[in-house]
Amino acid sequence: MKNKFIINGKIFTKKYISGVQRFTLEIIRELDNIIDKDEIEICIPKCARNIPNYKNLKIVKYSRLREIPWEQIAFPYYVAKNHGISINLGNVSPWISPGIVCIHDVNCIRNPKNFQKRMVIWYRFLFKRAMKKGRKVITVSDFCKREMLDCYHVDADKIVVINNSWEHFSRIKEDKSIFTKYPQLKEGNFYFSIGTLTKHKNLEWVLKIAKKNPNDYFAISGFVNIQKFKSELDLESPPNVIYLGYLSDEEVKAIYKKTKALLFPSLYEGFGLPPIEALSSGAKVVVADIKSMHEIFEDTVFYINPHEYNISLDELLSQKVEEPEKILKKYSWRNSAEKLLKLIREEDNKIYENHN
Repeated sequence: MKNKFIINGKIFTKKYISGVQRFTLEIIRELDNIIDKDEIEICIPKCARNIPNYKNLKIVKYSRLREIPWEQIAFPYYVAKNHGISINLGNVSPWISPGIVCIHDVNCIRNPKNFQKRMVIWYRFLFKRAMKKGRKVITVSDFCKREMLDCYHVDADKIVVINNSWEHFSRIKEDKSIFTKYPQLKEGNFYFSIGTLTKHKNLEWVLKIAKKNPNDYFAISGFVNIQKFKSELDLESPPNVIYLGYLSDEEVKAIYKKTKALLFPSLYEGFGLPPIEALSSGAKVVVADIKSMHEIFEDTVFYINPHEYNISLDELLSQKVEEPEKILKKYSWRNSAEKLLKLIREEDNKIYENHN
């Protein structure tokens, strides 16, 4: 590598793992297996903990700043000082030097009313800058690429699709103690959902379906403030809805093994990690009938109108769908890391040729 490429390592300060962070961690993990020793660096805040032992990636701890000040001041300063190019895999990149940026979706641009105003302003500011000044923009599906082209009217070659995958879930062992904590959950007597209060996650659909299916339990995992949830929806939570709070990957996998189906009625998604994790665990999956879900999951899942509540889940799940293997074979963290490395090396050659 003729130039220095430096990965934004703010991810290692996070306590909980979201889909965006999962993408970052797994791509870095696989990248470490296919690069030469010290070919790429990761710059990490000094406050970071639980940093994996990488064999080829060079880890540099830099600056006591945290969060936004680290990402917008310390990290770009380190990159500039070392004449490097930043690689930012988690939506946010330094304003002054975006480098290579992964924007996972443009939901907050498309549906700003669903998000806090300050968040919308921040992401509009950063995404526009990344599209204009970034060397390359990565996203996770063809749907997201089309959305970005529609929003920003950049050259299509600037945006590269690098997908999520599922193999991390094959490394996870089940933690069946979740069923001791919630003894009412038995194999085949409950549906499972993962979500937040964000409107596009559409947990309102789950509550209304639960009310129409009183003989089944509906377990919801995620950071859900129950009282705030009820007041915002102006909807009483039925007694057969159980709020599980944040669950570990091990607990989630145990639930996937016993649930009737994962319910994923989200109105807007870039890729959808929970459905592919659920499929890899042998669970049935119900998703909203939206473009990104058709692109990723084809005919291996059950589709619903996310605004229709007169649905018999038992009848829906009795229908035939294709086996998940056809989808699981399509996606691989190794292939995604190889695609990123190819992109990095192409940019490396472009920079070299432009300076010679």
